[in-house]
Formats: sequence, C-alpha cells, structure tokens
Amino acid sequence: MMKKNYTIIRLLGIFMVLGGMLSCSKFLEEKSNFSLQTPNTLESLQGILDNSIDMNMNVPVFGDIHSDDYFFTEKEFNAVDDQSRGFYTWVGFPYNYPDDWALMYVPVYQVNVVLDALPKVEGIQREKDRIKGAALFFRAYQYLQGMWIFAKPWDPQTSDTDLGIVLRLTSDQSVPS
Repeated sequence: MMKKNYTIIRLLGIFMVLGGMLSCSKFLEEKSNFSLQTPNTLESLQGILDNSIDMNMNVPVFGDIHSDDYFFTEKEFNAVDDQSRGFYTWVGFPYNYPDDWALMYVPVYQVNVVLDALPKVEGIQREKDRIKGAALFFRAYQYLQGMWIFAKPWDPQTSDTDLGIVLRLTSDQSVPS
C-alpha cells in the first residue's frame, strides 16, 4: 500500500515539473513590470521628462548644506523642520542614494534614455524637437548643479589639467565614462 502511494506521488511530481516547464515559455514572454518597457511613443518619452521628482528634485545640494559655506544660527536651526535639521546635521535624514554624485546621474540617465529613443520614435518633428530641447535642458541643468558642487571653478591657467565631472551622453551602460 505504501509503495503505491509513493509511486503516485512521484508521478504527480513528474507531471507537475513537466507542466511547469511547458508553461514557462508563455510566462517568460510576459513583462513582469510595465515600467520595464522601452519607451516607444512621444507620450512615453514626455512622461519620463514629466517625472518632476527626478528631473527637478534630484540635484546635488547636500554638498552645500553639509559644507562650511552654509550655516544656521541657533534661532534659524530651531525654526526649521526636523528634515531640514537632519540634512544640516547629517543625522536621521531620509536619503535614497549613497551620495549626491549618484543622485545627479539618475535624471541624466533618464534623459539619455529619452534622447537615445527619440530618433526611433514616429511623430511630428515639432514635438520631437520640443522633447529633445527639454531633455537637453534637464541634462545641462544636472551637469551645472554637479559642476557647482564637485568641480573647481574654471581658471584659464589650470583649465587644461583641472578635472570636472563625467558627461554621460548615452544611456548605454557599456560605454565607458
């Protein structure tokens, strides 16, 4: 009796494994998350640029807030909210990126996705030009913010040797910076 039960259980197990293997092709063809889709319309490209949190708020300001150039008097410190105090003191502030350098390149990457996809998308040239202009503005804005924090001021005597920031001009991660 026990031997029959084990045989039935083994057969059921084999059928389940085979059934699972046969159904995998349909499962793997489906996108697990629609946000992983490649943008292929002007509306989807504009949607990336409309993400105001990434495009407008992800700027490397913590370098200034944490520097010696920025200070609160005790009265000013007590007048601001807890989050601002946390930014100022480096204590208990919500921060999703390990540093401002990484934060700056989130919108740069998204803009580069838009600029890389734009020539492949069908649409009215005027709309494409408007999206391209907005994308170039957002990338330049991020680079300017990064230069203010991470690069030396331009000096004609040392400009040939002074380092700046990395200018990523493509979303292709295999292209070296």
